[in-house]
Amino acid sequence: MEQATVQRAAQAMRGQPRVAVIGASLAGLSFSAILAHQAPHIHVSVFERASRTRDEGYGIDLDEDGMAAVKAANLLDKYPETTHNKSDVTKMYSATSKDPIFVMFMPSLLLRLGVKPGLESNRQALLDMFRASISSDIHYDTHITNIVPSQSRPGGATLLGPSGTPLGDFDLVVDAGGVRSPVRLLRLTDPVGLHFDKDLLFHGQIADPETSLPPEALARLGDGNAFYFTRFFEMAVQRYGCGDDPRAALFFRVRTDSADVDETFAEIGVPRRGPAFHNRGSAEFETLRKFMRQAAGEHAHPAILSTIDALDRVAVRGLYNHGSDVQLRSDNTLPLVCIGDAVRNIGLGGGGNVAMRDARELAELLAQPTAFDPTTHALALRGPNNALLKLEETMLQRHLDFVKLRDSRRGTEVGPPPPGADLEKDLGATFGRPLAFVLKTLGFVSRFLWALDGKR
Repeated sequence: MEQATVQRAAQAMRGQPRVAVIGASLAGLSFSAILAHQAPHIHVSVFERASRTRDEGYGIDLDEDGMAAVKAANLLDKYPETTHNKSDVTKMYSATSKDPIFVMFMPSLLLRLGVKPGLESNRQALLDMFRASISSDIHYDTHITNIVPSQSRPGGATLLGPSGTPLGDFDLVVDAGGVRSPVRLLRLTDPVGLHFDKDLLFHGQIADPETSLPPEALARLGDGNAFYFTRFFEMAVQRYGCGDDPRAALFFRVRTDSADVDETFAEIGVPRRGPAFHNRGSAEFETLRKFMRQAAGEHAHPAILSTIDALDRVAVRGLYNHGSDVQLRSDNTLPLVCIGDAVRNIGLGGGGNVAMRDARELAELLAQPTAFDPTTHALALRGPNNALLKLEETMLQRHLDFVKLRDSRRGTEVGPPPPGADLEKDLGATFGRPLAFVLKTLGFVSRFLWALDGKR
């Protein structure tokens, strides 16, 4: 992106509040779309370090927070185009169980009454939906390296690119740059900081499950999701193509016993920094496939192993997290707010919905007529009531609480499951004995209702 182009755009926008968004993933684009709908007088510029052609390659199940963001952006009519047909069914299994422990689905009776099911959304299509509703600038392949006080906008900030190149002056900067945000620590303190969390995440894709999966594994997946959990690994298989697009994604999370990510990848036998995906037929693909099979254990249900064998391509990465003792800086004077994983990383397993809630709440706050000074356009929310600070405190606590709850329900043991994995022990270790008993009872009820519904 040429510096002159950015400067000309900045001069044209001096007469209105200007907001910069770092990051064009769900947090950044949903925020921009909501603000564009609710406050069209505010000019938004989005800066994304990655290419627009990046392939997300998986889906997201929007909960009430995600759907509230879609509604706030006035995109409910477009949302169905991002979903996979009949993908509201999720079946949960242990490593060895033949039948599902629990089935989540929308009963046919409610569907006939017009109740909308919670369908799986294609993440890339969701991003495209938000992007299409934004009339302002989106700059890809643009890396933000720092933020400094603006010399031309009172109370504003200047974004800097590589080598300190100025990329524009703004009244507010919204950091939606994710776990590796380059400016996050200007607003937050994090003594531990970004670190490898001893978890590996394998991300695989199956182009055509109908021809690649054996009947039992295909029946478990259906048009929705199959989720497997044990004390040793988690595996989720999801349909993520729009409409009748059959593509499926696989996520396989396993715990390691080393905090050294380079050592971990050396043990796996693949380079840590290589192609995003390794395709079937390559030596790296075969190495990763064998590693996942070994991590699942030789006594895992055949549907687990055959799903791993059906992958067309696979990637692996170490999972990085922020520290648990994250706080807002009291000495910050820059107009900078963090949302999504830039607050405190959540990642897969709920991070997208939490990020969209952050985005909606911040956008709705900024859409208020008193959010910016009518003359200077400087941010006016840090007055006596400091509404922005209150929202930041709420978002931070929400992220910390979510991570604490999520981590308390994850398996922590290293190594493949032993022969005859004990479902009772798996449930108890994952959820605690009282809740495990409740889940087993509800699971029996869900399977009964699923059978009555005709196992659609």
